[in-house]
Amino acid sequence: MRLADLTWQEIRDLPKEGAVVVLPIGSTEQHGPHLPCSTDTILAERVAHLAVERVGGYILPTLPYSKCNEHSAFPGTISLRRETLIGVVSDIVHSVHRSGFERLCLVNGHGGNNASLHSVLRDLYAELSLPLLLVEPGALFLPPTPYPSTEQRFGIHAGRWETSLMMAIAPTLVRSEKVVSEYPPMEQQHLHLFGGASIPWLSHDYSRSGVFGDATAGNLEEGKLGFEKQVERLAEILLEFSQFNPPYRK
Repeated sequence: MRLADLTWQEIRDLPKEGAVVVLPIGSTEQHGPHLPCSTDTILAERVAHLAVERVGGYILPTLPYSKCNEHSAFPGTISLRRETLIGVVSDIVHSVHRSGFERLCLVNGHGGNNASLHSVLRDLYAELSLPLLLVEPGALFLPPTPYPSTEQRFGIHAGRWETSLMMAIAPTLVRSEKVVSEYPPMEQQHLHLFGGASIPWLSHDYSRSGVFGDATAGNLEEGKLGFEKQVERLAEILLEFSQFNPPYRK
């Protein structure tokens, strides 16, 4: 399962037809006073490994750095330039292709990467005709209980949902005595940080703590259920992707 633990001869001889190679992509960025900077890396890596264990496939070492300059004003954030992220991902995809694999899935734990990754994957698919897939685990399963409207709109970073997930899978890294609740003081009706009318943003312009949401509402049981649903959904997606081909692909 773990490609980096095999020799080159063992990798050469692996069955590759229908097999999916999975690259977890995390981030090293601030997550408020209560969660570690490795939060996105931990979540992406854990969900990817458990999903691959269930349905088979091969997994690459996790990439722990990403484009996260929205958080650069906070110590501990290590951000790649967009060009660097695209270059690294492109080089990895080419290497996987040269090794004879036929499918690659990126499991992206940091939403700030999505635009860059979508762009480079389309270019790589046009170049290599290699089936590629981008999955964001945080979007695979909505929180299992209704959230207040303010949390739904602004709980996008280190809030209730991420705190609940981390309580479930890495409880020793959650500083429960430091959880806070903070929302951007935005009263505009039509402007959003994400969605159809979104503005570019830097976290320190909207949050003093680095938290967007109510981390005090983090819930262990909610995190356990949510994480299990993410693993289940990713496993289903990987299985479907292993059998997928564009209908008119030559």
